[in-house]
Amino acid sequence: MSFGVDQLKPAFDGIQSARAVPDWLLELRSAGEKTVLREGLPTRSLEAWKYTNLSVLAEGTWEVAEAFASDELPPRTDFPSWPSASCGEVALLNGVMVPEWSSTPARVRVRTSNQFESSPVHFGHASAHGRWSAVTGSPEKFVAQVSLNASLMRDVVVIDIEPGTILREPLVISTFSFGTESLTKWSASAPRVVVNVPAGCEVAIVEMTAGEGRTVNIPVTNVNIAKGARVSHARINLTQASGVQLGYTQISQARDSFCETYQFTLGGRISREDLEIRLNEAGAEAVLDGLYLADGRRHVDHSTSVEHAAPHTTSSQLYKGILKDESRAVFNGRVRIHRDSQQVNAAQLNNNLLLSKRAEVDTKPELEIDADDVKASHGATIGQIDPEHVFYLRARAIPEAEAIKMLANGFAQDVAFRIRNEAIRKGAETIVALKLAGESTVTDSAGDHHA
Repeated sequence: MSFGVDQLKPAFDGIQSARAVPDWLLELRSAGEKTVLREGLPTRSLEAWKYTNLSVLAEGTWEVAEAFASDELPPRTDFPSWPSASCGEVALLNGVMVPEWSSTPARVRVRTSNQFESSPVHFGHASAHGRWSAVTGSPEKFVAQVSLNASLMRDVVVIDIEPGTILREPLVISTFSFGTESLTKWSASAPRVVVNVPAGCEVAIVEMTAGEGRTVNIPVTNVNIAKGARVSHARINLTQASGVQLGYTQISQARDSFCETYQFTLGGRISREDLEIRLNEAGAEAVLDGLYLADGRRHVDHSTSVEHAAPHTTSSQLYKGILKDESRAVFNGRVRIHRDSQQVNAAQLNNNLLLSKRAEVDTKPELEIDADDVKASHGATIGQIDPEHVFYLRARAIPEAEAIKMLANGFAQDVAFRIRNEAIRKGAETIVALKLAGESTVTDSAGDHHA
C-alpha cells in the first residue's frame, strides 16, 4: 500500500457523494484518484521531495472540505482581504466559487464547470522529459499536486478576459479553506482556476490563499497568455499555522508576451509552492520572484521550472527567504534551455537570511542547457545579518530587536519593490510589512474593492 492511501480514502468517498458535476469532471476526478491511490503521497525518496516530509498528513484521516450553502457561509471577515485597490474578486471557499463574495468587471467572464460540455482544461502538451501524465498534463515533479487536486475537485473556475482589456488594478482570486479543528482529521480542498488572457491585454491578477483550521489546501492555477499580452501575477499564501498548502501554478506564454509573477509564502505549517513557466514562442519574457518568511518549526518549499522552448526568450528569477527559530526552507529552481533555443537569456538567484542558528535552508539552483548560443547564470547565498549594520543602528539609539527587524524588512521588501504593477506592489508591501511586524494579516475592513 502506498504511503498515506488509507488516510485519503475517506476523502475520496466523500467527494463521490458531492453535488452533481459534468461527466468530464467525473472522469478527470476518477483518473486523478487512480494516480493518487497508485502513487500515494510523495515521500522523501523522490528527488523532487527530498527535503520535504509530508508524514504529518498521514497522522489522521482526510475528509473532503464541506461545500457551504449560501445561507450557511461563514463571515467573509473571517478571511484576509487584499489591502490595496482592486478591480474585483473571484472568491472560492473549499474549492467552490461563492457568488455572494464575488464581483468582476464587465470585460471579465467567469464560468464554472457546469457551464462546459467538455473540459476547459487543456492537458497533454509536450514535456521537457517526455514524461507528461495524460491525467495531469504536468511534468513528473508536479504530478503529486495536480493529481491530488484532480481527485478532490468540486469545481473548475474559468476566467476569460476579453481581447484588448486593460486591468491595471488586480483581479483578486481568493481561495479559502475552512476546515476541521479535530487533531485526528485533515479537511482537504482542491480549488482549480484557469485564466485565459488573449492578445492585446494588459492584466493584473492576485491570488490569495488562506485557511482556517486543520486544512490541506491544494490550489492549482493555469494561466494561458496569448501573443503580445502582458500579465502581472502574484500568489500570496496566508494559510494559518495549523494548515498545509500544496500549490501549483502553470503559466504558458506565446510570442512576444510578458509575465511577471511573484510568490509570497507567509503562512502554513508546511507550504509547498511549485511554479512552472513555459516560454513557447520567440520574444516571450518572464520574471519570477518570490519571498518566503518562516518562524517556529514551519517548513517552506519552493520549486520553479522555466522551460525555454523557443529562441530569443528571456527569464529572470530572484527568490529571497528569511528564517528564524527552527524553521526550514527549500528552494529548487530549474531552468531548461531546449535544443535550438538560441539567443536565450536566463538568470536565477536565491538569497537567504538566517536569524537563528537553528534555522536551515536547502537551496538547489539548476541549469540544463541544450543550446550553445545562450547567456545563463545561477547562484545562491545563505547568511546572517551583518553585526556592523546592527551596531550602526544601535549607535543611533535604536534597540537591537528593532534594528534587526528593520534590516530584515529591507531585505524582504526588495522583492516587493521589484513589482512593476503599482497596485500589486502597494498591496504586497503592506502584507509583508504586517507579517514582519508580527501583526495579523489584513481583514475585510482594510480592503478597497471596486466592481
